[in-house]
Amino acid sequence: MKFLLVDVWAGHKVKERVGDHEVVYFNPKHYLTGKEYRGYLTAERIVDLYRRSDPCMAAMLDDCLKVIGEDNIEGIAAHQNPFPPEWLASNTDGMVRILGCFDDPQKTYLQTLPVLWAYHGAYYCSPSYSRTMPFQEALEGFGMKNSYWFPLSYTYPTPGHVSAVEASWSKRAAHAVYIGKCYGDKVDKLALFNKAVGGRLNVYGQGWPLGGLAGFVAPLKGRRFFPKWVRPVTEEQKRNVYLSSLIGFNIHLGDCEETGNMRMYEVPMHGAMLLCDEAGCNVHEAIFEPDREAVYYRSIDEAAGKCLYYLEHPEEAIAIAQRGFQRAVRDYHPKKVLKDLLDWGSSIKQGSGRGGKP
Repeated sequence: MKFLLVDVWAGHKVKERVGDHEVVYFNPKHYLTGKEYRGYLTAERIVDLYRRSDPCMAAMLDDCLKVIGEDNIEGIAAHQNPFPPEWLASNTDGMVRILGCFDDPQKTYLQTLPVLWAYHGAYYCSPSYSRTMPFQEALEGFGMKNSYWFPLSYTYPTPGHVSAVEASWSKRAAHAVYIGKCYGDKVDKLALFNKAVGGRLNVYGQGWPLGGLAGFVAPLKGRRFFPKWVRPVTEEQKRNVYLSSLIGFNIHLGDCEETGNMRMYEVPMHGAMLLCDEAGCNVHEAIFEPDREAVYYRSIDEAAGKCLYYLEHPEEAIAIAQRGFQRAVRDYHPKKVLKDLLDWGSSIKQGSGRGGKP
């Protein structure tokens, strides 16, 4: 089946074959730049741009139809929706359309639910929607019966990468690392964790305010004092940081609710032991097996205690990291998860569509 894959992180109009499918990538940021794009598009913003005939929106829609016609596109998979739902429903009749729910559940209300009626299926990266409700169940409540879990894995285990990971296990430093952006209550949690582990946490990330010194002035914003200089890293530097670290620390937004951000797959794919917060409905256990492929925690105190234990018992941490790496390579190879998604999208045309675990 031929898919148009709408992805704000992809190259524009790049083509590739994924299993039995032909994929054409379509990046809306190629058209919706600056103030028109504002990080992510809410349904309200999309409809506003469309109804006042914004030239950037018009150019994107016209070019999209052109690509669909020239490449004989049969289905659309939108990691984020940039299309006015009424335009989509009227201009892509006969095509299967599946929509991704990312950054859920917070942005689901602003970005996904108002346009869901124009799609035949929805896929989600977090299998839990809240402490008490799986995301699939939430989508059913919103009227979407065709849903699928899409692991948010983007690290490619090339032969060279696998060799580098295997060689790294004998020389990893006894510290934990966190690589991520600065937002929400994560600064508070990082500050508490860093203090509890005696500063044995290295932090890197893009977009930290004040040149990475935001933690020093965090109390001015009502956050905990976090005396760390957080430096940005390139992809190559990030790879090297993970390969030299024994433990990869992970936090999700919310409090033991959602799970499955990119870092959850990124850490094991680089051969570090994943120390990750638990999720609602215990769905994290289906992604990586507890205490065999990853280590989970319910509170920062528990996370610190487990971190210190494994820093003092590196052979146990490496054993978990090795099993986590093997699981990641086997089940969460980016090409595999994309192929499985497109296979599911194709199945909707034949009247099925439910799938994915958990």
